[in-house]
Amino acid sequence: MLASDLSVAPNLGRVLALVLECAVTAVHCDWAAIDVRPAGQSPAVSATSDPRLTDALGSRNVGTGGKYGLAVQPGPATVSNQGTSLDQLWQEWSTGLSELGVRSAYVVRLRAGQSFLGSITFYAAQTSRFGPDDKASADLLAVHAALAVAATQATADLTGAIESRTA
Repeated sequence: MLASDLSVAPNLGRVLALVLECAVTAVHCDWAAIDVRPAGQSPAVSATSDPRLTDALGSRNVGTGGKYGLAVQPGPATVSNQGTSLDQLWQEWSTGLSELGVRSAYVVRLRAGQSFLGSITFYAAQTSRFGPDDKASADLLAVHAALAVAATQATADLTGAIESRTA
């Protein structure tokens, strides 16, 4: 069902919204955030599943990491299970996340082929929340999200090229 919905999403904003809706239910997390860097664009495009998470994370871009996480830094998935206030990885956001009650986070990079597109971060109020099944669900969701983001970007690029030739 998700793959079908993503394939007909009219724009990147809708793709991100669908992914976040699925993230909370499929991965059994309390909140989720996604950062993508559309080809050739800066800063990253970011969205969260809950306005309280948006407030907790703040609205600034930190380096090239996007607003809500480690969006555009290639590398393996990252788990933070010791409580975000204790984890070096989350220093930029630890105060807001702690106030919201976040105790665990799982970051999955979004890749399509050789292209690195961003990341999706799953947050939970429970320490050590993400087990093997949750991680497998998150990884699968990230594959769907990456393919949908790449397809949406390709469609936008093609539309732009056609419009520039007819203008």
